[in-house]
Order: sequence, then C-alpha cells, then structure tokens
Amino acid sequence: MDDDRTYNHPAIEAPCAAPIAAASPRPPSSLLSLRAGVLPSNLSVAHRSEGGLHVRAGQGCILYDDTGRGFIDCVNNVAHVGHAHPEVTKRVAEQIATVNTNTRYLSAERIRYARRLLDTCRPPAAEGAGAGPGPGPSALGTGAAVSSSSLASGRVILVTSGSEANDLAIRLCRAHAHKRREQAVAKAQAKANGIAAPSHAEAQSSAARLSAAALSSLGESKDLDVFLCLSHGYHGATDSVLDLSPYKYNAPGGRGRSAHVIEVPLPDSCGGAGPGAPSEARVLADVEAALQAAVGSGKSVAGFFHESVLSCAGQVWLSGPFLCALYRLVRAAGGLCVADEVQTGLWRCGGGAACWAWQPLLQPAGLEPDVLTAGKGLGNGFPLAATLCTQAVADSFANGLEYFNSTGGSNAAVAAGTAVLDVLRGERLQDHARSIGVYWLARLRKLARRCELIHDVRGQGLFLGIEIRLPVEGVCRPAGVADAGDSALDGARRTPQLRLEQLPRAALPRCAHRFGNLTQEQVTVPTAAAPLAPLPASCPCAGCASLSAGAVCDWLVSALLLLRPLGVLVGSDGPLHNVLKLKPPMPFTRRDADYFVDGLSLTLRTLRELQPCCFRSKLGGSAVEDIAPRSPGQEGAELWSVPLSKL
Repeated sequence: MDDDRTYNHPAIEAPCAAPIAAASPRPPSSLLSLRAGVLPSNLSVAHRSEGGLHVRAGQGCILYDDTGRGFIDCVNNVAHVGHAHPEVTKRVAEQIATVNTNTRYLSAERIRYARRLLDTCRPPAAEGAGAGPGPGPSALGTGAAVSSSSLASGRVILVTSGSEANDLAIRLCRAHAHKRREQAVAKAQAKANGIAAPSHAEAQSSAARLSAAALSSLGESKDLDVFLCLSHGYHGATDSVLDLSPYKYNAPGGRGRSAHVIEVPLPDSCGGAGPGAPSEARVLADVEAALQAAVGSGKSVAGFFHESVLSCAGQVWLSGPFLCALYRLVRAAGGLCVADEVQTGLWRCGGGAACWAWQPLLQPAGLEPDVLTAGKGLGNGFPLAATLCTQAVADSFANGLEYFNSTGGSNAAVAAGTAVLDVLRGERLQDHARSIGVYWLARLRKLARRCELIHDVRGQGLFLGIEIRLPVEGVCRPAGVADAGDSALDGARRTPQLRLEQLPRAALPRCAHRFGNLTQEQVTVPTAAAPLAPLPASCPCAGCASLSAGAVCDWLVSALLLLRPLGVLVGSDGPLHNVLKLKPPMPFTRRDADYFVDGLSLTLRTLRELQPCCFRSKLGGSAVEDIAPRSPGQEGAELWSVPLSKL
C-alpha cells in the first residue's frame, strides 16, 4: 500500500456484492418497536442509541446494512474464517441436501473431525511438519503416540453452543467428583472391615451396593461440589454456568456468588487486572486456604473454570506461572481444571503452532487442562461447539446414564467444522493472525503514545484490547513524548477520504459550552464505574467531573460506527466498560487495520474538540493545531481530513 492510500477497499468499490433489497421494507426504528413486541427487553440491541443496525448481508470482514453500506467488523469472532465463507457455505448446503441426522448413526466424517480436534491439543513439538489445523481431511488414524492420560488421547462430545459445552463440563466435573467420593466410601468400608483396599473396579461395585442414605451423607449432594472461577469471568448463559460467571452474577440483576463457588481475584501480574489488584502470592495463598477449608468441611473440589484470556473482563491476559500454580493447587485438592476457549481458540491469539491460548501458558510447564471447551467460531456461525476431556474424565462420566444431543455433532455441523479447519489450513490463517496482530498492535501502541486517553493496548494475534482512562493525576500516566514518525497523527499528508457523518453525543455528560441543550438526564453512566477524582480546576467545564471512562468508550464505539465511507463495528467491555475489544474475523487485513487506526485517530480528535477537558495535553502536538474548528451548522459534513499513511 502506498503513502497516499485512498482506502480502495472492496466494500467501497462494490458496496455489497450479496443480493439484498435496495431498501429495507421497514426502517430500523420501526424494527425496534416491532422487536419490542415479540422479544424480551433483556435481549440487548447493538448500537441502540443510533437506532440499531439492520444487517442484511456479510462477506469476509464486512457487514452490510439495509442500504448496502459496509462496516468493517472488528467484534464478531463467531464468523471465524469470515462472513459467508464460500467453502463453509458450500459444504454445509451440500450436506443438508444429502442427510443431516444425529450421533447415534455412524459417520466417518464425525470420527475424522473429532480426531483433528484432539490433535490440536498436542504440544507443538509433537506436531512436526504438519503443524496446523489438525491432520489432513483423509486422516482417520490416531496420529503420533501421546500419553494415555493426555487431552490429545481423550474424548470429544459435540454440542451446539459454548454455553452448552461449559454446562456439560460442569456435569463432567460433578461426575468425576462423585466417582472420587464413591471410591472413598468403598475404601472407608474396607478399612472398617479390616480388609485390603479394593481395586478400582471393586470400589465401584462396593459403592454401588451402598444405601442411598449412606451415599447422600458422604457426598451425593451437588451442594458438596465446590467450583472455582476467576473474577469478571464469563462462561455462558445456562443456569449452572451463570453460577461460575462473576461477570453476570455480580452485574445488576445478578444473584450474587453462590455458596459453592470460590471466586479468585485477578492478580497484578495479569495484563489489564487494573489498579489495586493483589499480588500473585496473596491470591495463591488465599486460594490454598479456601481449598483447605472446603476439603476440611467435607466438601469436594469439583473443578476450576478459567478463560485463558478473559474477554468480558476487558481482554485480560493471564500470567503463565499464575495459571500453572492454580492448576497445581486445584489438582492437589482433587479437582479438575477446565479451559474455556470459546472466545480464543482456533489460532485466534497468534500463537503460531499453538491452536489454543492455554498452550503457551501451560505446556512449557508440562501441564494441560482436564477438560477443554470450544465454540463460537468452531462452525463459523453454524451451531457447533465441543467439550474435550481426558479418558479418565470420560470414564467417570460414563456411569450408565446415556448422554444424547439431538443436533450436537449433526452431519451438517461436522461439515461446517471440518470446512473451518480446512480453510484455516488452506488460507494459512493461523500465520496471518500472528502477522496482522503484530502490525495492528504496533500501530495502536504508536497512537497510544500520542494520546493519554489510551491507557493500555494489549493482546496478541486478533484478540486485542484498548483500555481508555481519563487523564486524572495519579490514575493515568502523563502523555508520552510525541514520535515524529507516528504516521497515524502526522499532518504531512492529507486525503479527504475518512470523515464522521454525524457526531454522537448521548454518551457524554452535559458540557454547557459544547452541548447546548443536552441535559444530564439524557446521560447513561455505567453503574459499575468507579468515581473519578475531580478534574483540574483549570478545566472550563464544571460539569465534566462526573465524566467516566466508560462513557467515553461508549462514545468512541458510536463514533466509529458513523465513520465514512465505511463504518467500524467494535464492542466495549470490562468492569468499568472502558475497554474497546477487538476480535475480528481471521481474514482481517492490513488495510482493515489501517482504516481502524486512522478512524480511531479521527474520533479521538473529534472528542478533543467536543470535550477538551478529557485531554490534559494536546493530542499529537503541533498536528492538532492544523485542525480547523467546527463551524456552526457544519454537523453532518466532513470535519477535516485525516492523515493517512502506513506504519
């Protein structure tokens, strides 16, 4: 791409190659009211303050609204290999046109697919020259020899969603804990009778003969199963999984932490844990004490659930040593470890040969999960998820009660999943995610050095986070020294391509000299936002002391949507709702990354004009002086040119 790029993006040249109507039968505002008549209000609507987004088509990393306008998708990681990928679409359509039934019937394709999923859990060194999305499509064997107790030699259960995969993982943990209790009962009886400890099979037989009352008193009840989870974690929408999701149970309307759950705070070693986070040593000591107390009270430690990167917490990356230490503590107490890779799996995190985010954290220490869950992008939007477990866990689950899922692992789902793995390999998207991630991260960090509102840019591959904090003394670092080579804010070159169509305002508090008749009642500030210290006395906006980083983040999300010629779709999350999370489809290109960074630069400049109190120093130094002030009535027109360049 040359220095004078004009963003000749395919979505600009051909607004929508997919066949959609020239105009929507009803405007989005009408659809909102109709939706309210049939769907509950707690099903959220993206971009509600802008009237909602009526998506009619998608291709690659672009979504199109009902007018054919394109939006670069930086948030929908479900479309893992791209929206409407032709190979995935073709294979699913062909399979549905042939047969689509359940797992009770034999299928060579299902066996192949399960084997390929298991092979992704091998250490990268064991994958050799064939590193990538599992073995080729003709492989039916078991691959290179691995330990019989490893995840790669375990079992796969196919389901339809990440929530269902994690719900099943809870059942696996409970079944394994119950089996341990049965064995403990049998051994205790043998000891009381003065006979040798029974074998595993004898223990099971003996436990089966115990009375229901005896089993209940010794741990049949689910109330005796203790689980651990990480603060701000999220694992799905079913009732049992919500119990392990602090992101939900601590939210407004949540039911709070259940008695059988130990919530582990994020230590200061985790990227994005936030100010005031405890040390690793303190957290581990508290966890060890809590586990000892649980076991001492007659309870069983059933399992520890974790995301390797916590998305809803604000793209928080775990420390490898911390995660390894937690694994050892949980296993010493008899529990299983469950890695939730619904958000981060299938090479998204740019780990090269590592398919899953847990691998670079655990495998160097010789550790791996007992259970692994995957979903979202596994079927590229087709309902497909998976729960992988070791053979020992599968044996505990096989207690005589059949497990059946009507659509989990159907022929069409397997066709979708196989196509995704083939596309990942054929288009080398695992290497692509790594290289684009490095480029995108570098450009964002250069922008962050010029703008003190950006407190942190973190992540790897195509799973990044931009943390916004207000520049209050003692909270946010001072602005860094301007880098003359930072092209994102360099005013030397200008092309009138990128502009804001409107100026979204609803997320910002009243600022009399800028917002006119906007009232404080129109402002929504997240209830979880921590109060900020008053802004410096020199700030001309007396009403801005209540401005939160979360409100600024919401404004940026709205402004990026309104960019022209292409909008940009991003999401925000974190305990303070102040982190822009970036998790686009894997075919995301440098051109997409450039457009995003230059668009974010423009929205930050716009914010500085509207709300100067957010900035303690000038954004980009002298480059800002070249920006022409907005004239009255100019809203809806191009505000200024944005400098376009490459890294």
